[in-house]
Amino acid sequence: MIRLPSLCAVLQPHPSAPCVDIASFDVDIGIHAASLSLRYRLTGAIDRIRVPAPASPVRTDALWQHTCFELFVGGAEGDAYIECNFAPTGAWAAYAFDGYRDGMRPHTMAVPVIAASASAATLVVEVSVALPSSLSADRCLPMGIAAVVESSDGLLSYWALAHPADRPDFHHPGGRVLRLGRGGVSHASEPSA
Repeated sequence: MIRLPSLCAVLQPHPSAPCVDIASFDVDIGIHAASLSLRYRLTGAIDRIRVPAPASPVRTDALWQHTCFELFVGGAEGDAYIECNFAPTGAWAAYAFDGYRDGMRPHTMAVPVIAASASAATLVVEVSVALPSSLSADRCLPMGIAAVVESSDGLLSYWALAHPADRPDFHHPGGRVLRLGRGGVSHASEPSA
């Protein structure tokens, strides 16, 4: 799905829940036409990670209880944000929040395209999701990328670009360290591409 990624980012495990089975975890992020493309790539002992078989792309709650790939996009103003969850099965969910874990409700969006492939040493999950309608040519939105990985023994590890809290918390605004703009994706400390 991703042809020319505008950014490659590295996810780190939360120190309270490491996963020794994963050697590296990166995400290629790009914008193509009206969609955001994400390629999550894990390397390591993938046979020790629970990766369910592909299924129908249906909206499903509680995906974060198993291996799940996540996207958080803040609003143009205020504390509102959107959370999107993508399972390697093709299941997905999207929620809108008024503020930090406040006012959670289903978010209406087009069904994302999710494709997963796995080998003994690599798991790749590619996602294409519609760009937020609030994205304008002159404004960048804060964005965070995260994932929950379930090991074969049922333990969960939590991966993100940044872990600003003592406990895993993907909703924390300090985890949105990227900027999403019509011109591309950049780190918060860099100008938008």
